[in-house]
Amino acid sequence: MVPEREALTWRDLRLAAWTLPARTVVALTLWAEARGQGVTGLAAVAWVIKRRVERRRLNYQHACLDPWQFSCWNATEDANTRALGRMTHAVLAAQPIDDPSWPTCLRIADGVIAGVLPDPVHGADHYLTTALFQSGKCPGWARDLTVASVVGAHTFLKERAT
Repeated sequence: MVPEREALTWRDLRLAAWTLPARTVVALTLWAEARGQGVTGLAAVAWVIKRRVERRRLNYQHACLDPWQFSCWNATEDANTRALGRMTHAVLAAQPIDDPSWPTCLRIADGVIAGVLPDPVHGADHYLTTALFQSGKCPGWARDLTVASVVGAHTFLKERAT
């Protein structure tokens, strides 16, 4: 049973998210990271998650929820994190979700987990916004990677070929 919304802290929500099925955790991550990026943008982020699962031998919960994997799950105080908190609470409480992108996030999570949707990011396992990638504030981890694809507002990266 999920406590009343007001009683849930961000930490409570993240801990409870670990109990959700893989498809739901992936769909929540897609919703928070790329809900405005269309089907291809959602699939691109889903493939980054799948690639991390495969390469790092993780389960989907770890690939999404481990610290510093996806900014939406970091304990930052911003509008997107608050929105993800509300969405996660709704899912945990089995409340109706009226967001029109939610069913698409679930379908894409299912399709990528099953491996039936094509990979639009050509093996990438990292991404960030193109604006950040092109700025003087590009994080160090991104500088050592090569661009695999640009989809919507995101630049997708992978290790340089040797």
